[in-house]
Amino acid sequence: MSDGVGDLVRAHLRLDLRRDDELIARVAALLGLEWAPPEVREEPDVADSRAAVDVVLDDDDFGDLFDGPTAPAASSERAPEVRRDALPDALPARTRLMPKTTPRSEGPAWWDGPATLPVPSSSIVALDHAPLLDPSRSRAVLATSMASPVAIGEVDIPRVVDAIVRGRGVVHVPRLSVRSLARGVQLLIDRGPGMLPFRRDVDDLVEQARAVVGGDRLELLWFDGCPASGVGAFGADADEPWTPPSSETPVVCVSDIGLGRALGRRAPPSSAEWTTFARHVVRSIGRRPVVWIPYGPSRWPGDLRRDLALVLWDRGATSQRVADMTRGTR
Repeated sequence: MSDGVGDLVRAHLRLDLRRDDELIARVAALLGLEWAPPEVREEPDVADSRAAVDVVLDDDDFGDLFDGPTAPAASSERAPEVRRDALPDALPARTRLMPKTTPRSEGPAWWDGPATLPVPSSSIVALDHAPLLDPSRSRAVLATSMASPVAIGEVDIPRVVDAIVRGRGVVHVPRLSVRSLARGVQLLIDRGPGMLPFRRDVDDLVEQARAVVGGDRLELLWFDGCPASGVGAFGADADEPWTPPSSETPVVCVSDIGLGRALGRRAPPSSAEWTTFARHVVRSIGRRPVVWIPYGPSRWPGDLRRDLALVLWDRGATSQRVADMTRGTR
């Protein structure tokens, strides 16, 4: 039995409340309880009442009442003696004692519990890849950057006339130079950590280069940071020194030239390393290497602009713009 019920029993016996239902209810309310008056029915005899009380309130429930240290309130009158045979008259056997409940105030809707997250109606779909180069002109742009001047155009009439006037025989018919992919291309791919964010674009560029140049005229190698530190075929280590391609075959690189930053790697290659590589290429094939770079011109080192034909790798690239950027490579 709770302390509140025991206190109500003590008050019942101390004040001799008897059948004053209103007073009992008021006392119960002060103790945080609700008291409902008994149903009007034929009173059982004493034996039956005692038996009923024994069922509702057993000895253990009243242990603190008879044996506990709680003392009655101070009074000039002597407290009445508590007797078991007084319980049926003092507390009807059918009295219902219930803890007084206070309605919980209404809180916000989320107070009742966390809302269940909605189950997606379909599986998660990856976003479409937006390539750096505009797909509608990517092949033309790549072809412009990889082409080299070849004398396979129309007959160069002024040179033929000059040879005849000078009395020299025309052994080989001179022709005008046009940019062509006939010589193929050596494509060097930077696979270092700095290029990791552009890995899918690099893979797309390699596939498009195969389609544009042709697999038999494309020499594909990879490096980490700068080709001067070593190159290698795909699937092998990049530990071989760079070897120039056949005469006049253009060299095209795809790299961030050390502008990107990657955690947990060695220092990026210096401009001096790229300068050394560029000058080696010029001595070997007579033209500067072309470098596709995914960062804007505001970040390009000034000294590398002279030694490398830097091409901005973004959706704004056009054949004319690429031709202007690579004009000094022939």
